[in-house]
Amino acid sequence: MMEENTVLENPKLRPVEALPVTVENQEMFAIRDPKSESDEWVLISPQWLFILGLFTGHNSIRDIQYLYVKKYGTLISTDIIQDIINQIDEKLLLESPRFQQHLQKSKDDYLALPLRPAIYKNKSYPSEPEELDRHIQSFFTAAKGPGPIKTENRLAPPAGLIAPHIDFHRGGPCFAHAYKILAEAQDIDLFILLGTDHDETKNFYSLSSKSYDTPFGIAERDVDFIQQLCRRVDFDLYEDEFNHRREHSIEFQAVFLKWLYQSRSPFTIVPILCGSFLSLILNDEEPSANDQIMGFIQAIRSCLAEYPKKVCIVAGVDFSHVGVQFGAVQGPTQAELTTIAKEDNELIEKIAQREPDQFFQLLAKNKNHHNICGVSAIYTLLSIVTASEGKLLNYDYWHDGKVGSMVSFSSLVFY
Repeated sequence: MMEENTVLENPKLRPVEALPVTVENQEMFAIRDPKSESDEWVLISPQWLFILGLFTGHNSIRDIQYLYVKKYGTLISTDIIQDIINQIDEKLLLESPRFQQHLQKSKDDYLALPLRPAIYKNKSYPSEPEELDRHIQSFFTAAKGPGPIKTENRLAPPAGLIAPHIDFHRGGPCFAHAYKILAEAQDIDLFILLGTDHDETKNFYSLSSKSYDTPFGIAERDVDFIQQLCRRVDFDLYEDEFNHRREHSIEFQAVFLKWLYQSRSPFTIVPILCGSFLSLILNDEEPSANDQIMGFIQAIRSCLAEYPKKVCIVAGVDFSHVGVQFGAVQGPTQAELTTIAKEDNELIEKIAQREPDQFFQLLAKNKNHHNICGVSAIYTLLSIVTASEGKLLNYDYWHDGKVGSMVSFSSLVFY
């Protein structure tokens, strides 16, 4: 049954992606909410895009009508604007009662699940274990891959890894550089998985109350470790748990780990999403001066100090995000790609030196103008990993000239 449309006097558009497309020789735009569970793109005209840009939550329908006339010189009726509002609201792209009702149901449904499902199977990777196994193995032998895995003499395990969280088909070989280190190392008992939370959060860190399902089986939570961690922080680590449902940055690491350990000793995980540090960057604040961040870091350090078995900390992060898909007017030029790689590698040097504050200060100096999304996970890893050496394994980027967008990513190891 279709829900009745609510009259929204001052419509507010949710954060959406907008990409230019050509449909039957007409310039159009495809929009979607990247944080919804739907991958549906909605096609709109440039005029509609202008109107949606006025859905700020402050403009009334009359205001929108006036601004449209001022822009295009022709009158648009309030009925047409209301119809646009209704259609966009039905697609769950507005902050509205309809969206809030949908969101609450989604939260209730998710919390009732026994496991965090592998929601990106059949989207970002095959769902069948045999096909996925072949898919992952191909990353190691690809032109940009690290080569076949050698398991004759397993080496000492790493203390930490940085791996990408970009889609497998774009960054698979870079993933392989990180996971080859684990494949050739002695078994690890516990993986602290630091994911990048791409959604809004109330706190800087959130735990999952559910183990992660994968095509290769369940990556089980370490309940004892998690309970110890919860007792040592002064905020609710489950307040932002719903963000785990759609977030891929931990799921992709869980898939690789379960693939890697199919015939090895069992392991457990502590899945932690790390919220954005953007507010700190914009306000010229240091993470080291933030009570919640430093309290969490101290809490997890103390838990790790008491853990008797082998631990590896894995941060699932990507680096620069530039171009049309990320809010720019046009895609990067070749010269700009060179500059981005240079700046990325200056940051990577600080990461390899295990200098969390210097890494953050260097990035904050330019207000993170290249939209590096893994800042909080990187900072947290560097603050808790016990290592004397960091090493760059691989740096690469995905660039789509047609879309006009680029994402860079890297793999590093810490011993």
